Amino acid sequence: GENWHPHFMACMKKLHTRLFRIYAHTYIHHFQDVLDHDGEAHLNWMFKHWLFFVREFDLVDEAGLRPLKALIELFEKRQEKNEVEYDTE
Repeated sequence: GENWHPHFMACMKKLHTRLFRIYAHTYIHHFQDVLDHDGEAHLNWMFKHWLFFVREFDLVDEAGLRPLKALIELFEKRQEKNEVEYDTE
């Protein structure tokens, strides 16, 4: 494979930090609009997939995720529960 540009990871971390700010703004300031348009499931699906990707590759630090900490903990708890259910089957 080819080598990545030396600043690739720094750029990806900056990009994903900015994406998180968009998610946080949407959840904090526009969630009622999302609900009014039946978009909660879609927003949650997108955010969870983004979140687990970011966690996998350590692209946003914990302090950067603090504005949605309670929501993130809820999603992660549900994910852990689903993983346990799959492991026991």
